Amino acid sequence: MKKITIVGSPELFHNQTDIYSGQESIRFNDRHPIFRTLMKIEFEEVLRNYRKIILKD
Repeated sequence: MKKITIVGSPELFHNQTDIYSGQESIRFNDRHPIFRTLMKIEFEEVLRNYRKIILKD
C-alpha cells in the first residue's frame, strides 16, 4: 500500500475559518434544518426558561 503525503503551506489556509472556532457568520435560521432541530433539542430547557422570562415582562 502506498502512503500519500499532502504537503501544504499554512499560508494557503490563512483566510479560511474553522467551523468550530466561532468565526462563521451563518444566521441560525439560515442553517440546515437538521442542525436547527438538533440545537433546539439540545437547548430545549434553556429556550423554555428564556420564553418564560420574556413572557413575564
